[in-house]
Amino acid sequence: MSDQAGWLAMLEDRNRTAHTYDETLAKDVYRRLSTHLPLLQALDLTLRSTHA
Repeated sequence: MSDQAGWLAMLEDRNRTAHTYDETLAKDVYRRLSTHLPLLQALDLTLRSTHA
């Protein structure tokens, strides 16, 4: 989890959309998903390699 700014941005997106039904906000977050995916993939790889 070396990209702290990326993780915080992803957490902020999650928190802003958890109980909000704003289509514009949802579209903005959707456009940022491609930046969140590599963070989650790296976490998955780390967890698999350390807990295998």
